[in-house]
Amino acid sequence: MRNMLFAGACALAILPAMAAQAHTDTAAVPRPNAHAPIGVMGDHLHKKGEWMAGYHYRRTSMKGLRDGTESVSDASVLATYGETPLDMVMDMHMFELMYGVTDDLTLMVMPQFMQMSMLHKSHGMHAHMHEHEISGFGDTELTALYSVWRSEGGGASHRFHLNGGVSLPTGSAGETFTNHHAMTYRMPYNMQLGSGTFDPILGATYTGEAGNWSWGAQTLNYLRFGRNGQGYRQGNRYTGSLWGARAVADWLTCGDSRRGSSGLQKADGEVLREIWRLRQPASSHVCTAFNPACAESE
Repeated sequence: MRNMLFAGACALAILPAMAAQAHTDTAAVPRPNAHAPIGVMGDHLHKKGEWMAGYHYRRTSMKGLRDGTESVSDASVLATYGETPLDMVMDMHMFELMYGVTDDLTLMVMPQFMQMSMLHKSHGMHAHMHEHEISGFGDTELTALYSVWRSEGGGASHRFHLNGGVSLPTGSAGETFTNHHAMTYRMPYNMQLGSGTFDPILGATYTGEAGNWSWGAQTLNYLRFGRNGQGYRQGNRYTGSLWGARAVADWLTCGDSRRGSSGLQKADGEVLREIWRLRQPASSHVCTAFNPACAESE
C-alpha cells in the first residue's frame, strides 16, 4: 500500500486581553515554528485562560494490496475473493478547540467530518468496476495535554507533555451500500465513519527550539475495547510522528514531518489477517485482502 498525505490548515487564536496568539515558554511574541507542521495534532499547550480554534484538512490516498507484509496482485485476489479494491481516497476536515486551564494543562476537543470513496473491481466474465462513496461526521476526540518537563538554557528550550483522552463514537460504524443487484452489504471497515466504541487515547509529545530551528516527536495511540453495536471491534491504532522546521521570517516557517501508523488486532488470542469482511445476506461473507487498519468481526 502506498499512502500519500496532503494537508492544509487554517488556525484562529482567540485569546483574552491583548494576546493575539498562543505563545511559547521562551518568547513573548511567538513565531510560526512554535507549532508543529500541519497534520500533527496536540503538539503544544496554551497559557492559562487562552483559547485557540483551528481547522485542519488532510487527504489520504491508498493504492496497492498486501497479504500480511507481501504485495499481491489484483488477479491473485480475484482468484480467491469476489472483488478487490483498487484505490481509496479519504478527505478529513478536522476542527479543533483548545483552552488553557492552567499553564500546565490544556484541554482540546476535535470533531471531524469525513468524505471517502473506494473503487472496486469484481471477478468473473462480466467483471465490472464500481465505486462506493460515503460522507458524514466521524468520531469526536476529547483530549488533555499535561506538561511534565521543561528545560531552558544554552540558547535552546525543550518541552515534554503527555496526551490523554477518549474518542467518542459520534461517527457511524454501520454504514451500508446497495449493489447493482439490489443487495445490501455493509461497507468495508475502512469506509466506516467511526469505530462505534469509546476508545482511550494515550500518547506523549516532545518539542524543542533553538534559534530559528524547531523539532519534535509524538506518539498517539488509540486503544479499542469491546465490540460495537454492529458486533465487531476495530483494531488498536499506533501512530508516530517526527518533524523539523526552520523559521525563514517572523510569519513563515518551512518544515517537514514524517508520520507512520500501524494496527494489530486480536481475537481470542489469535492474530487475524488484515482483511475486510463485507457482510452479506444469509450470514455469508465476501472478503477482500486490503485493509491497512484491522478489524474484528463475529
